[in-house]
Amino acid sequence: MPADGRAPRGVWLAARAPGAPGRWLLLDARAPGALREVGEEKGGGPAAPAGALVVTDGPRADLRSRVGGGLLVTRPFLWALLDPCAAGADAVLAATDEVGAEQLLRGEGRRLWARLAAFAALDPALRDECRDLLCAFAASAGRLWSTLASLAAASEGNPFAGWTAPAARAGEAPPAAPRPLPEGPEELGAWLADPAGLGALYGAAFTPRAQQAEMATEVARRLGEGRPLLIEAGTGSGKTLAYLVPLLAAVARGAGRACIATHTRALQGQLLDHDLPRLAPLFPALKTRRLMGRRNYLCRRRRLHFLQRPVESFAAAAVQASFRLWLAVTPDGQREELAGHPWLEAHLTELFDSPEPCSPSVCHTGDDCFVQRARRAAREADVVVVNHSLLMNDFAAGRTLIGPYALLVVDEAHRLPPVALETHTVRCDPLRVVIIEELIGEVRPGGGPPEFLRHLASRVAALPGEEAAGAAAALGALGDAAAACFAAYRDWLGAIGREFDARAERQTRPLGRVRVHDGAETYGAMREQTTRLLAAAAGAGAAYAAVARRVEGLPDLPAGAEEDLGTLARAGELLGALERDVRFVTAAADEAWVYWLEPAHDAGVRAAGATPLEAGELLREHWQQAGLAPVLTSATLAVGEDFAHLQGELGLRRFHPPAATALIASPFDYERQALFLTLADMPPPDRPDFPAAVARLVTRLTQVARRKTLVLFTAYKTLARTAQELQGDAAARDLFAAPPAADPEEDAPAPPLPPPVILAQTAGADAHDLLARFRRERRAVLLGTNTFWEGVDFPGHELEILIVTKLPFLVPDDPWVEARRQRLDAAGENGFESFVVRDAVLRLRQGIGRLIRRSDDRGVVILLDSRLHSRPYGITFLNALPASPRYCTDAAELAQVVADFFAGQA
Repeated sequence: MPADGRAPRGVWLAARAPGAPGRWLLLDARAPGALREVGEEKGGGPAAPAGALVVTDGPRADLRSRVGGGLLVTRPFLWALLDPCAAGADAVLAATDEVGAEQLLRGEGRRLWARLAAFAALDPALRDECRDLLCAFAASAGRLWSTLASLAAASEGNPFAGWTAPAARAGEAPPAAPRPLPEGPEELGAWLADPAGLGALYGAAFTPRAQQAEMATEVARRLGEGRPLLIEAGTGSGKTLAYLVPLLAAVARGAGRACIATHTRALQGQLLDHDLPRLAPLFPALKTRRLMGRRNYLCRRRRLHFLQRPVESFAAAAVQASFRLWLAVTPDGQREELAGHPWLEAHLTELFDSPEPCSPSVCHTGDDCFVQRARRAAREADVVVVNHSLLMNDFAAGRTLIGPYALLVVDEAHRLPPVALETHTVRCDPLRVVIIEELIGEVRPGGGPPEFLRHLASRVAALPGEEAAGAAAALGALGDAAAACFAAYRDWLGAIGREFDARAERQTRPLGRVRVHDGAETYGAMREQTTRLLAAAAGAGAAYAAVARRVEGLPDLPAGAEEDLGTLARAGELLGALERDVRFVTAAADEAWVYWLEPAHDAGVRAAGATPLEAGELLREHWQQAGLAPVLTSATLAVGEDFAHLQGELGLRRFHPPAATALIASPFDYERQALFLTLADMPPPDRPDFPAAVARLVTRLTQVARRKTLVLFTAYKTLARTAQELQGDAAARDLFAAPPAADPEEDAPAPPLPPPVILAQTAGADAHDLLARFRRERRAVLLGTNTFWEGVDFPGHELEILIVTKLPFLVPDDPWVEARRQRLDAAGENGFESFVVRDAVLRLRQGIGRLIRRSDDRGVVILLDSRLHSRPYGITFLNALPASPRYCTDAAELAQVVADFFAGQA
């Protein structure tokens, strides 16, 4: 321990006392029964006993000395040392009452002692190294370290051992032996509805679902036939277990390895943390793993680079110590473990986002590279869970990432087509050069070869023989060729931007992508720059090929050169792709693609690119080349009972064998649980007075219904204007301020409601933080856009009113949307009806699916788009609702209907 002082006397865990500003609750970390309430010190923080170590709230990592020799440490600082894989969690202990705060503090006590045990088990040399890093810049860090080491070595052990966590609810422990799983599809479906079958794994909490049994039967049948299946399963039908059980049964019978692809991590978490473990007793021999893209795991090459960073300040020392402690305990080296980490989150890009490939010499041997470790573990698993993006990238990489599999289930399948399009999109932007420069170093015209090439050339030149001299010269020539290529590429992008700006001066500058109809017309003005770029790119590619040939002729390589040559090979691949993509984009000749420019906000263009027109064609080719008969499922796949739209988008049209379709209805009673309302007197969504009308309705509703409300928009502009109207409305500012009138039938008046909270999403804001706050508030109105249309759950009182301001049509002048419509029209279809309307119906169904999530939920959906009544396609949307809508003539009638519904009178 440093000589500056003693270790703190006692350790106290602190949480703010609910409902008592300036008051804190303290729990003795050595005596779980010792809880006290104290005031606040003048400088902030709880007034703890003198000389004590106090663990307190704080958004950032902070450590400071207290009067009397004590220390005050924030939770992020403490958990960065003791719990590096979850250091970003629970920076603040927030409870609504004192009992809840006491439970949180005791939970933190259990966490503290569990992590102290892990701290004690660390390699002593590592602990000394991390202590020395921190103590070199802050004596208080040494005192904290000594306190933690002393606690970890305490002979009395964990004082919370007798203070157990809350017991599991009765009935949750499953009986040991469910009825054996049958083989036939119908029998398997019946097993899922049998209390002695699937019910045995859930105990008293089990509720049979006929819809789940129906879906499981259909999935089992199609898996057995090897026939693709497109199956919609309504909310609450239990679709994950309905496909998991027959899928795992098929794998266990030897049908081959399986892959499950989802769009969201939340669903992956549900599968891996809940559903698959619950089914494990049925399939004890099956191994399951999740595999994510390589940027979600720490590569050994990036790890070695990061460990070599200089340590010249306390912050740098904390980063290095935190990194070493994380490496010692992380099971998988995953990026998500460092989300919110007080020291390492700022370095996630440096740690995980490098374009460098894994090096055969550095990463492919041993088990120290988390990327390779994750891929090996996934290939050894019987069932691997991935996201849609990795599934598509695996196909693009020749199915080398996930490994071979025979069975595929795609959940959240309605999200797969846009992911497929994005994966195959060609994009020429400044980042292309940045990525290559990250590999070989910054290239400066006239500045000689970049440092990476110069260093490699010097080591090669030190080898004996003419071959080595030739290889070194070729490396220098590659640097010159790369400099010429990058200069020409930047000039080309600049020329495109200048030409675009010159044309934009004669009209309003577009906000989104602009379609390129004719490559010769669009790029003709910069023909000279294009020709020069293509020649320079070809020259760079030839220079890399010359390096590769020269290196192959070397009898020996210098130590470490194999890793550098792997990096250089990746750069060579990217140079070749750059030339190929520029040729493709400027030609704009393939009718199966749409070509576009993406304007920058103020001047120039961000990118030139191209996107395939048909996701279905890409997917069908992937399915058939791989010999897969996928099961594709979601809560929204059909328009009414018609699957034609997504059947085409998912690559199952003209498929052999023909795909089967099935619709599994939701078990929820929407006629009883939900009220669907439309309004006659709303202005059209494109009218300037529409946001004000929405704001007035929101104000009226929250005054009469006093329920948590989500208002869905399709554009930030309308959302922002509506938020401004609400902020300027005195009635809106006073929402929920007054308590409701007491019910004379009740013995006591209802408690006052909290003050209003209106949350408005903004472009670039963290939607997760907004969502978390909306969940915390007892009364709130959330104005949200695309982020909240799907993928979020609001059960029970978390959401009771859902307002859809506008039908979620695709942007009509988006180049891809425009080109798709034109292609369908040219083929004799009505592109608007068969594509745009059907897509919007599915998006609407996703949006209203946020409301009813459980059998006891109740809520109201309000549709404000007047086109439901004024346009012929409106009936298509109304017929797609899960219950018949009610038509209201004005806002006053609508508000009364809503109030009656929640009062139980409607």
